[in-house]
Amino acid sequence: MSLRSILFALLVSVPPGAIADDCKVVDPELQDYYKGGCRNGLAHGKGYARGTAEYEGGFRKGLKHGQGVKTWPWGDRYEGEFVADRLAGKQPHAVNYDLVPGATYSDPEVASVGLTEKAAKERGYKLKIGTFPFSANGKARILNLAEGMAKVVAEEQYDEVLGVHIVGPRATELISDACSLLRLETTSEEMLHVMRPHPTLSEVLTEAALGVRGKPIHI
Repeated sequence: MSLRSILFALLVSVPPGAIADDCKVVDPELQDYYKGGCRNGLAHGKGYARGTAEYEGGFRKGLKHGQGVKTWPWGDRYEGEFVADRLAGKQPHAVNYDLVPGATYSDPEVASVGLTEKAAKERGYKLKIGTFPFSANGKARILNLAEGMAKVVAEEQYDEVLGVHIVGPRATELISDACSLLRLETTSEEMLHVMRPHPTLSEVLTEAALGVRGKPIHI
């Protein structure tokens, strides 16, 4: 096993009994680190609430004491990898908390990445919004799973996509498409020109991106 693997395993592990079922931290040494968070990452649908320290050179910089950052379990994985790589002498990419995807395995499924419309407005962005319902998607109708919609949140000046939100069939799989695009700082124009197979559920992202720029084709 590599040094990186050993460090990662140590960093992401949590001592048994450190966190009770009601999400209260019972280990005093972890009270600051797990401020308000459940070990399984599903407390009230918000995932882990991590960290109160100020980190330099990669992630969580600028947090004040007692202020946690809520992430999903896979966000914690990348935090662990980041620290393991740093300790192993590598130069890892910084963790971008805006791009930690959320996934809720309900019926219908819910998934998102990036900023919500409300969060984007709070940061001062002027927005363009595009939506598209699964009821107008051919594959969703074939599957008889036509409930839900996709939403694209883009900023007005440069057309950058700030967030993608999906409620509907296979949403937790479809969000990976958006994760890759937001990682590359995509625009809604670039997003709609991605060639997606037809008929597929993923076409709701094309149509929602078209909605940002005017009107979807199939509605």
